Amino acid sequence: MTAASARTSVAAGSVARAAAEALWALLSLLTGVLVARHLGPAGKGTVSSIGYLVAIVAPAVTLGLGEAGVTLTRGRSVALNRAVSATIACLALTSIVGGVVLLAFVILQFQGEIDHLEGATAAAMASLPAMAAWFSLSLLVEGQGGLIASSAIKIVTALVTAVMTAVLVLVLELAVAGALASIAAGFTVGALLTAGWLWRRRGAVPVPRWDGGYLRDALRIGFPVQAAYLLVGLAARADLLLVQVIRGASAAGYYSVALTMGQLVSYGPVALSAASFPVSAGLKVGEVVPFIERASRTAAAAGAVSSIVFAPLLPFMLPRLFGAGFSEAVDPALVLIPAGVLQGVQWVTCRLWAAQGRGGLLVWSSALTLVVLLAVAAALVPAHGAMGAAVASLLAATAGVAVAIVGHHRFAGGAATLSGFVPRGGDFARIVQIPRALWRRLRRGHSA
Repeated sequence: MTAASARTSVAAGSVARAAAEALWALLSLLTGVLVARHLGPAGKGTVSSIGYLVAIVAPAVTLGLGEAGVTLTRGRSVALNRAVSATIACLALTSIVGGVVLLAFVILQFQGEIDHLEGATAAAMASLPAMAAWFSLSLLVEGQGGLIASSAIKIVTALVTAVMTAVLVLVLELAVAGALASIAAGFTVGALLTAGWLWRRRGAVPVPRWDGGYLRDALRIGFPVQAAYLLVGLAARADLLLVQVIRGASAAGYYSVALTMGQLVSYGPVALSAASFPVSAGLKVGEVVPFIERASRTAAAAGAVSSIVFAPLLPFMLPRLFGAGFSEAVDPALVLIPAGVLQGVQWVTCRLWAAQGRGGLLVWSSALTLVVLLAVAAALVPAHGAMGAAVASLLAATAGVAVAIVGHHRFAGGAATLSGFVPRGGDFARIVQIPRALWRRLRRGHSA
């Protein structure tokens, strides 16, 4: 694939994923509002903390097999059926280990309350294999040109979660356990739909089959990437756990709402990354350097535009959505908006280099982000609560994006400069023009 055709593919794919991310954000926001209004700050804090633990363990369970599958099936002519079968077989084993780890984390996090959280813990453990399968198989779908299908499945996953939340939490009054069971239901549907697409559209039968040779090759590629993603996940919300431990469930509830609202600006860069990852995996080094810079500038421009539109509305929108009792979340959310923009640039830059087999940059960038986050949050959260955690997140994101840019410069052989990451007029114009690419693609009858 040439750089020019890559840009066309990413343009159309980015809009499909951006639309999915927007609907995902809207449905996730709706789910969060239902939980917050019905369970209050303490209940919302507990759901968010346990849900975050699941969101950390589930990707770790995948061992990076989804990313490795994209690289191997696109770049080395490995049969997709082999990748799907081996991935499912491995996930069946690692999910058991992950379930034990998750249980230990929940017990440590909620030592004095664990007797009241048995149902919630069981629901969280049930969501683990479903979420892991969805993570891995979605990437394989996208690697096979099914970005629009993957985006649609993501919307369905969020919709099922929202509907089940309304039923289990509002109607059946299952409280925290119901909220977490809804997550399990949503990702189970998502995993089944991705497996079905790979079977029906690409002939990859989703039957587990242990394949030691494939898994050895895949783990060499995927494990470093997944180690980095674990650090990314910790760096994204480890401060939530600190707030919960130091200031309690109610403070964690306020901060979880601030995180949800403040990081809405990162959905555009996430969409761009999803569309760009399989393209980056197929480019040569000489082509990938300007491609990554262009993608990172576009991510920064998308984040900046989102911030300009969203920030003035936040003080009015947040209390009306979640209730006046959550007004304390407004100021931390405003601090988290620029943090979300920086995190988007960091994620795009590092993840696209990971597609080239350079997962080490994501590891080091995320590691520094986590270290700065924990150090600053430990110092500020006891006295300043959610606002201290938000400041820690902003400083950590600044450190992480700096490492990402330095690493890019090194991989580019010293040819890259900081100016390559500064958005230009054309980058902002591209955000407006991208929808036309999707419309043309749909009119041609393209079917992913």
